[in-house]
Amino acid sequence: MARLSVNGTTLASFTAAKHVRTDLEKYGFSITRHDGFSYKKHRICGVYHSDKTKKPFSSIGHVTLIGAGIAGVSVALALRRRGVSCSFIEKSSAVAQGASSNLLGLINPKIEAQDNPRTDIGLSAYSFAHHILSSESFNDLYKQTGSIHLSHKEEKQNKFSKIQEYGFFLDSHFESLSAQQATDFSGLIIDQEAVLFPAGATLEIEKFVRRVAKDFQTTLENKWQAQENNEITILCSGWGLNEFPSIKQISMQAVRGQVLYVDRKPQINLRCPILFGHYIAPVNDQTWVMGATFDRNDTRIDPSPDDDQRITAEIHKFLGLNDFTIQSRWAQIRTTTHDRFPFVGSVPDHQNLYLLGGLGSHGIQFGLLLGEILACQLTNAPLPIGKDALEKVTSHRFWKKS
Repeated sequence: MARLSVNGTTLASFTAAKHVRTDLEKYGFSITRHDGFSYKKHRICGVYHSDKTKKPFSSIGHVTLIGAGIAGVSVALALRRRGVSCSFIEKSSAVAQGASSNLLGLINPKIEAQDNPRTDIGLSAYSFAHHILSSESFNDLYKQTGSIHLSHKEEKQNKFSKIQEYGFFLDSHFESLSAQQATDFSGLIIDQEAVLFPAGATLEIEKFVRRVAKDFQTTLENKWQAQENNEITILCSGWGLNEFPSIKQISMQAVRGQVLYVDRKPQINLRCPILFGHYIAPVNDQTWVMGATFDRNDTRIDPSPDDDQRITAEIHKFLGLNDFTIQSRWAQIRTTTHDRFPFVGSVPDHQNLYLLGGLGSHGIQFGLLLGEILACQLTNAPLPIGKDALEKVTSHRFWKKS
């Protein structure tokens, strides 16, 4: 409350407990106790005393974003909603390169089978991505088709059962399916039980990034340098963050991923993504996408015929499909961390320098939520997640360990 208050902020509370009054006073509120109402004997009122005054959002000035990919445009969207001007510096020959150059990405929840801050951040990212993509005129790129997750091993079955037991989702957002129900929903013959996330979606990533970036000035430079002035700079360049010595405390890991774009089989009307460790999803009336490999500490970006075989073998094993005509291949480097969660926040000992990265295989939803978090931190706005969840994604967690 003190962080979000300015001089003169007032409060009133139904509670008058002594420890509440004491803690509020410790953080700068003067508290007075008054007669209560209804069955309450007392209530409290308070005023915050500080030299903090309210500043307009635009007072933070111009922001330079290093990297014009999914991370950068996520921050730019969030800052634009607050009237803050931004521009990009991109070392590649165009925007939407690297891991943001994929044609299609999936939006699915990344949660654990228990109620903890990691599940909190995963659910928040999932719901926030739907909120933004459905409300900012991206309907032609964003398709909420639902997604089916196969219970292809005991570990996955147990996880789905616990998720349902703990009630992380309302019934309208999580549904157990029989094999026949999964077949009817997806349009593809499925011979095992599954789970349906009705809000599961796809996004044409490259087109999304290009559409957002075109509204901002972009400078294409082969060499990046952090701005040595009072202008805010945000590093959001994916695997390229390794080029900045100022953030060497963050131990990032490369995870290579390859996908295949293939001709759809005309006799099958695949209507939604199906996931089972790997996945298959419709792109349009002519094309399906299949993937993805997940190879840690591999920085090769050339497509591999061996990976073609790995992907198609998994598709055949779980879905019985084979003999695909490959249209194109895509391979790039995802960036993750050793605790498997992304990071956002300021860089210690570097004034006006911030960063966002480590988005891993859930780059769309983590990017959008972390962009919102950073915009809120820069403009002193209320955060979209709780304190414990923020601790899981704050960049400062790496400096605390060093």
